[in-house]
Order: sequence, then C-alpha cells, then structure tokens
Amino acid sequence: MYGQGNKTIKDLPLLVQYAINDLIATNHIEGQVDNRLLETMLKLPEPIVLQALENFSLTDMAKVRSKGGYLFGILKKLSGRA
Repeated sequence: MYGQGNKTIKDLPLLVQYAINDLIATNHIEGQVDNRLLETMLKLPEPIVLQALENFSLTDMAKVRSKGGYLFGILKKLSGRA
C-alpha cells in the first residue's frame, strides 16, 4: 500500500531514530510509527524531519486528536519550504 514492504524506524537516519525514540518515551508518539509517516520521513531531508519532530515535541498533545495526522501535517508544511 505504501511502497515496497513495511518500513521501520531503523530505516531512518540515526538522529531521526533518536528523536522518535524520545517522542515515544515522552508519550508524544504511542506505539508504532505509521508506515505513511515513515515513508514521508524517508523521502525528506534529515534536517527537515528533525525540525518537524522538534516542532511536534513542543505541541500540547491534549489539544491534538490525531497525533499521526498532526505530525504528517507538520512534515508536509515543512517540506513545502524545502
């Protein structure tokens, strides 16, 4: 559905992996990262992904209904600036 096989966090650059693991540890991300997000992060330059993850980490999650959708929106917005 999203390309060749399922991607995992381990397919991402090391700094991005660390940032995602921090977000999981702080409950910003719950469970596994959506395959659509992984595919998007793999296509974008590492600095943009890191900026998106930082922006996401600063968000008050109490106001977010769909964490994955919100992160996808941040990635999409920042990728438009690349």
